This record gives sequence, structure tokens and C-alpha cells, in this order.
Amino acid sequence: MARMNRNRWMGAFLLGCFPAMVATVLSLTACAGSSTFDHAAWEALLQRHVQDRSVDYAAIKKDPDFERYLRQLVRARPNQLQDNDERLAFWINAYNASVVSGVLRRYPIKSVMDDRQFFKKEEHNIGGKLYSLDGIEKGLIRKEFGEPRVHFALVCASRGCPPLPSEAFAAAQLEGQLDAAAEQYIGDPHYNRFNVSGKSVSLSRIFKWYEHDFGGFTGVLDFIAAHTSAENQNLLKVRGLTVDYLNYDWSLNGTESPAGK
Repeated sequence: MARMNRNRWMGAFLLGCFPAMVATVLSLTACAGSSTFDHAAWEALLQRHVQDRSVDYAAIKKDPDFERYLRQLVRARPNQLQDNDERLAFWINAYNASVVSGVLRRYPIKSVMDDRQFFKKEEHNIGGKLYSLDGIEKGLIRKEFGEPRVHFALVCASRGCPPLPSEAFAAAQLEGQLDAAAEQYIGDPHYNRFNVSGKSVSLSRIFKWYEHDFGGFTGVLDFIAAHTSAENQNLLKVRGLTVDYLNYDWSLNGTESPAGK
């Protein structure tokens, strides 16, 4: 009789706990399926060391938080990120941090073009795998996401490329951040110039090098029109419009010239 009572008690206990156990398992499964990556350390670094298009590489080199963020990237599991915007934000941040890391490996330098292997060398550990910068940009981001606005979010540590923002890219704000990056770059005469009276535009070579990503030459003009002022939109419609491309400035986007160079 005592054994029977114990069995009944145990059965009742398990039946009572079973729903809670199932709920816990489901909760853990949902969390695993909606993994996120915290870029707070990267954003804090940007806010401390980036200002007015310029990056203080000497200060980042001394900042232990940068190495901590790189270690976070090593431990990351980007394949577990389920949301498309979460993945894209991750890879943009990872690329930009890797560019900074590449500069610091060679610092002091005047230009990333001082080393012709800068974009090709597989020296960036992300998720336990070594990538080159070209591998991240061309083999992964452009191939997987097909998003032309990334050209204004990815930073190549040069004054001709988009400025490194003082905030990390985040899934919840990604659409607005990508639009803002495109509009800022297109509207800045340092990179693109619109001459209404001369019926001409001088564009960044980004639009020439990656013309295909925008849908060809016509696609480039359509893209620019969608991210510029009404006056410039009218200029782009002018018959006989002259289009040329500015020289690309490969000098380092640092706050000052590195000592000894």
C-alpha cells in the first residue's frame, strides 16, 4: 500500500511538473533559434575614438576593449543568427572592425595600399574561421545579401571611402542606418559633386567599380536619385548629362599622420 501511494504521488508530481518542463525546453529552443550578438563594446570604441571622418588608430591600439571585441568575434556563431538584418549588421560590424585590426597590425602606415595583401590576406578570425577582407565583402556580404547600400556602410580605412560611423550597425535600426549612410555619402561633395549649371556630375569611383551591384549605369543614376535632393534628381534627368568619376583618395582615414612615416 505504501509503495502504491508513493507511485501515485510520483505520478502526480511528474504530471504537475511536465508542462513547466516542456515550457522551459521550448523557451530554450526559441532562444537558441533567435540568437543575437552584442556589439555594445564596438559601439563604445567608435564613440570614444571616431570623430569627423577620422579614426584615432593610436588610441584604439592602446584600448583593451578592442582586443576584447575581437575575441568576441572569434567566439561568435554567425551561422546561428536567424534574422537577416541581424546577420547583415553582424557582418558589417565584423568587416569594419577587421579593417581597423588590419591597420593596427601594420601601424603606422600612410595607406592600406602600402600592403597589396591588405584586403586579400586571411588574417581575421571570425567564428573560429580565418577570412580575408575580400572574402567577407565579396564572397559573403555582397553574395549573400545583394544589398547595394552596404557600399556606404563598409569602410576601407581610406579617405575616399565612407567615414566610419560613431555607432555600430544594429538589426533594429539597420534600414534607417543604411539609408542614412547612402544619403550622407552621396550628398557629401568630398565624394560626389553635382553641377546643375554645367549639367554634369562627378561621382565616387565606388559607383564605377561596383556598377553591377546597382543594376548597371542606369541603375547607378536611379539609386543616386532615390537618395539625393529634388534638385539633384532633376539634374540626373537632364538630356546629355555628363558623368565622370573622381580620383579615389587612398590615404589613411586617421586623425593624424602616423609618426615616423
